[in-house]
Amino acid sequence: MSFTRIYIVVFALLLAVWFSSCGSQRDLPSEPPRPEPAEVAEEQPQVETPPDETDPLMEEMTEEEIRSSIEGEYRELTNRALEHLVLAQIALEDGMPNMALYEINRSLALLETADALAWKGSILFLLGQVTEAQTFWQRAYMMNPDAVHKNLPGIQEAFRQ
Repeated sequence: MSFTRIYIVVFALLLAVWFSSCGSQRDLPSEPPRPEPAEVAEEQPQVETPPDETDPLMEEMTEEEIRSSIEGEYRELTNRALEHLVLAQIALEDGMPNMALYEINRSLALLETADALAWKGSILFLLGQVTEAQTFWQRAYMMNPDAVHKNLPGIQEAFRQ
């Protein structure tokens, strides 16, 4: 087992411990049941009523609560994207570039970062898609020049050509 592989596995385990200490993951609300066609025809248009001043759900959130909520959602999104990035790196280390591409695409679907773009370029390079790889490396470089570094798989070979 190489040192890099051990480092990635330890990092993934630390992330898992950290995720579990941050609390349980929220369940996403399920889709509401769809009414049957007979029910749709019987529905009456609802007239909007003014909000009840005593309704606690209608209270406005303070700026601090809004900021805290947004930061929490962003942190959760970032953690999920990072988890898929680490899984992509592990798959690549295990010689499974197609699985790595799947995981990096999941990471990028959640949050587009320069590191994920650079890794996707390297995965595409290893799959023989050099032109696409260079496109992703350029996008990563434009976001953060430090993201495209000599240790990424395929970088040195691609720029020697």
